[in-house]
Amino acid sequence: MSYDLNDAQPQMAPIGELIPDGTFAKVRLTIRPGGVNGATPADAGLLKASQSSDARMLDCEFTVVDGPHARRKFWQSFTVAGGKLDEKGQSIGWKISKSTFRAIVDSALGLDPKDESPGAKAKRVLPGLRHLEGIIFAARIMVEPASNPQYRDQNRIANVVLPDEPQHAAIMRGETIAPEPVNAPPRKAASVTAPGWQAPHRHGVRRNRRPQRRTGARHRSPPQHPRPPGGRRLLPQPRPHRRHRRPLHRGHPQCPRGSMAEARRTRRSGGPARSPTIEPRGAGPGDRPMTPDEWLAHVTRAAALEIGKWLEARGRLHQPIASLTLGDLEAMAVNAISRWIVLQSERVQRQDWPQEDPVAMLLLG
Repeated sequence: MSYDLNDAQPQMAPIGELIPDGTFAKVRLTIRPGGVNGATPADAGLLKASQSSDARMLDCEFTVVDGPHARRKFWQSFTVAGGKLDEKGQSIGWKISKSTFRAIVDSALGLDPKDESPGAKAKRVLPGLRHLEGIIFAARIMVEPASNPQYRDQNRIANVVLPDEPQHAAIMRGETIAPEPVNAPPRKAASVTAPGWQAPHRHGVRRNRRPQRRTGARHRSPPQHPRPPGGRRLLPQPRPHRRHRRPLHRGHPQCPRGSMAEARRTRRSGGPARSPTIEPRGAGPGDRPMTPDEWLAHVTRAAALEIGKWLEARGRLHQPIASLTLGDLEAMAVNAISRWIVLQSERVQRQDWPQEDPVAMLLLG
C-alpha cells in the first residue's frame, strides 16, 4: 500500500499567527450557539450571554474562503441585546451590530447600499439571525491590539466591503488585492515652521528673541522696549530683562527716533528738526494747507518708511516674514507710532493750536 500526497492541501499557517492587518478576503460566517434564546423562535439557544453584563451576543466564526490565507479562522462577537443604552433606552451595541449585519447581507447579495426599492428591502428582512449561517461576503480584516498585555492580539472585521466599493468585485472573484492596513502608524505631517510670535516655549512663557547684528564681534542684543533719553516710555510696557536695562544710543535700529521728549525739545527750540526724506514741505499743492486725506497719506508713508528703515538696519532681509518674533513686531510698531507722534506734534505747533486744547496738551506737554 502507498500514500499519494500529491493531492494534499497546502499546510496551514502556524497556530496563533495573525492574518496581516488590512487584508481583503472573502469570508464565510459560521455561528457558534451559546445556549441563550434570541428574540425569535428561530434563534432558540443561538445567543451567548456576556460574563460581565446583561448583554446577549452572537458568537461568530469567520473562515477565509480562498486566497493566500484560505482556511484561516478568526472569531468575533456581536451584541444583539442589552449592554449600554442610549438616551432612548436602546442598546448601543445592537445598533452597531445591526449596521454590520445589513452590510454583510448587501455584500453577499450584491445589493447597492443606496437601493431602497421594495425588492432590496425584502431581501434585508431576516426571520432570525440564524439565517446568517453560512453567508459569504467580502471583508477587510484588521489586527486589534489586546487591551491587556497578558492576552494576544486578535483578528477582527474592520469593515464589510460593499458592492459600490472598487475592491468588492475582485474579492468575490477570489483575486488577491493589496492590503490597506487599519492600524498603520500615522503618516508624519509635513513640518510647518510656525511664525516666531506663535512658536511654543518652555513652561508656557513666550520668550522673544532679539535681533542681532551680524558683525565680526559678538553683539549683545538690545532690549525691545528702550527708554528714550530724557523721556518716558510711549506705552505701558513690561520691564525689560535685567541685563537689558541700559539705554540705547540714537543710532540703534530699535531705538525709537521720535518720542514725547523729542516733541518737547522741538517745541522749546522754536522749530522742528525736519527729516529731508519723509517730512512734508509744509503744505499741499500750491502751498495750501494739507487736506485731512493728504495728511493721512503722508503720515502713513512716513510710518511705513520708519518700518522699512528698522528692517534695513535689522538685516536678515532674505529670511521669510514668519521669522519675525513678537518683539520684532512690537519694535516696528513703536517706531511707527513714535514717528506719528513727532509729525502730529509739529503739525499742532505749525497751526498754533490753543494751549488749552487737550490734543495739544497730550502731544506737546
